[in-house]
Amino acid sequence: MTILKKGTTVYLTELGHKNFKYPSTETETLLEDTPAEKLIWVGGGDKTPFIISASAIQPSRDADKKISIWVKKIN
Repeated sequence: MTILKKGTTVYLTELGHKNFKYPSTETETLLEDTPAEKLIWVGGGDKTPFIISASAIQPSRDADKKISIWVKKIN
């Protein structure tokens, strides 16, 4: 489990060719330090996919709902 820091810019997920998931150009900012599970997906380019609670970017969302997001890789 990874902790993504408050203020981190995350990229939302969009469906692409053959329903594969890719990072979109739409971004959100994490509102709090957030536990995140790293996903083993391909095709993200310079971004890594994670699963987080939806409430980490939208407080009105159900905390039990999980969403996939992408974070730029740090070299």
